[in-house]
Amino acid sequence: MTINTPTHGRGWCICILALYCIVLYYIVLYFYYTIIIFFNLVIVLDCMLTPCTKANSLYIVPGK
Repeated sequence: MTINTPTHGRGWCICILALYCIVLYYIVLYFYYTIIIFFNLVIVLDCMLTPCTKANSLYIVPGK
C-alpha cells in the first residue's frame, strides 16, 4: 500500500493552484493599470479636443 501518493498529488495540486492564482493576480493588476491609463488618456484627449468644461474641475488648465 502506498500512502504517500495522495498527499504528493495534493501538494502538486496546491502548487499549481498557487501558481495559477499568482498569474491571475498579475493579469488582473496589469489590466487594472492599463484601464486606468486608458481612461486618463481619454480624459486628457477629451479635454484637448473639446473646450474644457467638465474636465476643468479635474485638470488645472493654464491660461483659463
